[in-house]
Amino acid sequence: MERHPAWGRALLAAGAALIAVLPLTRAGAGEQTVEMKGLSFVPEELTVAVGDTVTWVNEDTDHHDTEGDGNDINSPEMPQGAKYSFTFHAPGRFEYHCRIHTYMRGTVIAGDGNPGEAPPSTEPPPSTEPPTTTTTKPPGPLDGLPLPPLTP
Repeated sequence: MERHPAWGRALLAAGAALIAVLPLTRAGAGEQTVEMKGLSFVPEELTVAVGDTVTWVNEDTDHHDTEGDGNDINSPEMPQGAKYSFTFHAPGRFEYHCRIHTYMRGTVIAGDGNPGEAPPSTEPPPSTEPPTTTTTKPPGPLDGLPLPPLTP
């Protein structure tokens, strides 16, 4: 079998370049996830870019919620499988906890973590609307079943 050393070196260099870039790439830039599991927030501390959305997902059988310590993070009580999302429109350090299990604590650091002026951006300025939040409930056992006809 004939070997092609130049071909092999080019393939090796391309693979090395890909490996070097992978740690610098954020998975799902713009959207990050915090799991509620084992009666903890995982990760306990998360750094995001200004404008990113964080979604908390309850993986525990216990109900949880998220309440900001002096900020607008505020989910309803969440059963297993429920999700709550919050978009960080300004830089800062956002601490939160679970009202049900007060020892569960977490922090989101948006931008450089310093509140104040956001760095210049090519994006349009954020609206003055309240932060975007979305809550979903897990599917119930009767979801998707046809309803019987109504009779007078």
